[in-house]
Amino acid sequence: MKWGNLFLIKLCPDKVINESAEVYREWEQVPDARKWSDPAADGWQELYRGCFNQSGIPRPTLADKLMIIAHGSTTHVGVESSALETPGGQGFDAHELVDWLVRWGITEVGLISFKCCYVGAGHFLEDFVRHSAQKLRVGWVKGYKGVASTIKRDWIDTKFIGGVVGKPYESIGREGGVLAGVGLPLYGNDRFKIVPGNAAVDKLNSRYLLAQFRETGD
Repeated sequence: MKWGNLFLIKLCPDKVINESAEVYREWEQVPDARKWSDPAADGWQELYRGCFNQSGIPRPTLADKLMIIAHGSTTHVGVESSALETPGGQGFDAHELVDWLVRWGITEVGLISFKCCYVGAGHFLEDFVRHSAQKLRVGWVKGYKGVASTIKRDWIDTKFIGGVVGKPYESIGREGGVLAGVGLPLYGNDRFKIVPGNAAVDKLNSRYLLAQFRETGD
């Protein structure tokens, strides 16, 4: 399974967010025209009203994927620091984020993957889909259930965590319990929540299949 084009958006980036975003950008080889930031940071294009409507600027379609990279909570993204209940700084709630995506000129996207802590632990994703009705066509939304960190695998990491050198490695922490106490992260589907959007988008040989999702849930 492969989405078409990948778009990246950073919200209120600090050092941690900038470094995480660069890991994804480098691995996926995302060109300048598809990487955006609010506010401008590290040479990324600055988001502004109608920016995706400008001539020569690619716009996401239902075949494409958008990563939103930011600090998060169960209710907001783009906060000053991630927290399960009380994040620093207000950021964007689900309604505000939908409205701003539309103002920036995005009208549809196949998958929005929130690279933000805790976004999948509450009802942010469901609220986002609900508010998208009549505004933004979206196939699927996905978000982490715990605190998240992203690193680039180097030659020594592959000995312990496997994978390919240079590929992003995402670790999602647990909240409470014995396993959290000994530092074991979440694994597999326990790491994130997936919610179907308001546009019917199926990706063969993937978890993004509506019929399968209705049968098994998340």
